[in-house]
Amino acid sequence: MTVGWMICCAAAIGVNGYIGWHYWHDACRKHKYAGAALTAVHLLLAACAAVYLFLYFTAVPRSVFTTVFSYIAAVYLGLLIYMALFYLMCDLMRFLLRKRLNRKAKGMLRRIYCGGLAVFLLAAAVTLGGIYGARQLRVSHYTITLPRLHTEVQTLRAALVSDLHLGLVRSLKDLEEIKQQIEKQKPEAVFLCGDIFDESTSPQDAEEAARMIGGIETRYGVFYIPGNHEYTSGRAARQMQALSDAGVTVLCDRTIRVADAFFLAGRIDGKGPRAPLDEVLGETPAGDLPVILLDHRPLYGESARDERVSLQLSGHTHNGQIFPYTPLELLGRLSYGLFRQEGRLQVAVTSGVGMFGVPLRIGSFNEIVELVIRFQ
Repeated sequence: MTVGWMICCAAAIGVNGYIGWHYWHDACRKHKYAGAALTAVHLLLAACAAVYLFLYFTAVPRSVFTTVFSYIAAVYLGLLIYMALFYLMCDLMRFLLRKRLNRKAKGMLRRIYCGGLAVFLLAAAVTLGGIYGARQLRVSHYTITLPRLHTEVQTLRAALVSDLHLGLVRSLKDLEEIKQQIEKQKPEAVFLCGDIFDESTSPQDAEEAARMIGGIETRYGVFYIPGNHEYTSGRAARQMQALSDAGVTVLCDRTIRVADAFFLAGRIDGKGPRAPLDEVLGETPAGDLPVILLDHRPLYGESARDERVSLQLSGHTHNGQIFPYTPLELLGRLSYGLFRQEGRLQVAVTSGVGMFGVPLRIGSFNEIVELVIRFQ
């Protein structure tokens, strides 16, 4: 908790200092009292954002006060991100064009800039769009064909769910809506690919969520692997026990045979070096049943080299969650969608059903993935 909170607070202080300097430069020099009031309001909301980060990393139990307070502070945190981004763009433009524009053009740009008001309005518009995007939940559909091998099953209908981040950003009410959407699809199996919980999930919410998840009716079961945030929260063991007690199959670096239909492997994404995939698969025979791998992060190097694995299901990236981080996810790894690697392995990466840190979705969306897997 301490390290994560300190890093986030340090970043928040830097962003707030940069924005505060702009308030002083743009408003205080011309409108002393109005600028001072603006700066005071900004500092108050910035302090609320810092308190929100503390609450996030200490998993304070939800109440009406913490819910409302955290939501306002988290939205303001998102607003700060975009204000800093737009201020940076303006400063960069001012630096590049300082000697290339005449006095008339500079005067026109100053009127558009309007003492930083344009930056605030633009950032507010983007933030409102992000709030709207965060409340939407869609169902994506993938049809995947895998080698039949010796399975007697022709088609498997499954739901892929990841990255709920239950806590201050996503509530049990949100989970109930997600559960209803899953049950509408009538899946034969549900695959939970990590970060269902995070640092802000209280033990009470985790236990209630486990009961809700365990209540999903399927033919083959509900299967879960922990993600990185379950481990960084320090409560992974207790959360996995609650899920197991509720009837959810928890897969931690092991492979199971599911009703003579397919093998299902689950890989831990915790702290430190990961167990080799060959160790996770153990003595799973090649050419017997199709092997599906649940791996929180979309890292597929080992999966592509192991001929036993036909399909990998992952999450983690949130498809960037908010622009401009969204396109950065494309660098160096699979970010979102359905991919074929090495001509054999298929990898499906979901953007997740929740958000981390700020309740915004810009350039991405919350989703449940409906998988129709055909064995041919």
